[in-house]
Amino acid sequence: MIGMSWSAVWVDSGILSVMRFRLSFAILGGMHRVLLSFQLYKTKWRVGFLEADCKTSLPLKLDYTDPAKIRTIFERTAASKLLEDEQALSHGIEIGRGGFWLNLNDDQYQVLRRRKA
Repeated sequence: MIGMSWSAVWVDSGILSVMRFRLSFAILGGMHRVLLSFQLYKTKWRVGFLEADCKTSLPLKLDYTDPAKIRTIFERTAASKLLEDEQALSHGIEIGRGGFWLNLNDDQYQVLRRRKA
């Protein structure tokens, strides 16, 4: 790393990723990490939510007829919005199933813990 400028150090192989992770971990101390999974059933998109342990299902389930609703959730609350995350979302919609991580505040998380009325 001798002779490299600071900008090169930040972009070098994973240092940026580590710093981004540490920063997001520090900022998201009061946030909840939840996995959103979706699957196409006939004409409806079924959306469910799992706790960070990927074992515990949250009670709220949603049905959408338009995958644009899933994209909207991604744009608003996805934990990571890198190009590869957007491509993975598009691929999931194309094949009819997929998922992505959400970072939710306490109020958003409590909504998921309640059953739909």
